[in-house]
Amino acid sequence: MGCLRLLRLPEEILEEYADYQIALDSAKR
Repeated sequence: MGCLRLLRLPEEILEEYADYQIALDSAKR
């Protein structure tokens, strides 16, 4: 789903990716 977004600048992605991982953990738990 966010594959295209990962192709963007890694710097911006790192910040969004961090929130993305937190969202996944919250969703799983």
